[in-house]
Amino acid sequence: MNTEEETVNLSPGEDYPLPDNGPTEGGISRIDETSFNLAETGSYLVMFHVTTIQTPKLGLTLNGEILDYTIAGRPSGGSEIVGMTVVTTAQENAVLTLRYPEGENGGETVTADNPTLNTTSHLVIVRIN
Repeated sequence: MNTEEETVNLSPGEDYPLPDNGPTEGGISRIDETSFNLAETGSYLVMFHVTTIQTPKLGLTLNGEILDYTIAGRPSGGSEIVGMTVVTTAQENAVLTLRYPEGENGGETVTADNPTLNTTSHLVIVRIN
């Protein structure tokens, strides 16, 4: 998240921005601010942590399709969203994103990475086979 802003508003169907880079290896790389390339077929352990102010639900997409089993969050009220799952792809160069699922009401306000507010957002992708 951009530390110059305190919040980001997402609409249903919109991907969550994670512009800061961490270490990369094993065929996992960034495409842009919201998308990550999984170069090899196989299974990946994916973990995410995001702080929200409003209706908190987020899930992973693979090649643009939401993976329903990855949706995490609550139906109302702000909180931290933490998700951990295994994503398997049989396609090389699959694209993974973190998304506010379609079908949700209204927009979601997500706090930005801001040391003053003690908030951070994380996405960890580890190839496991």
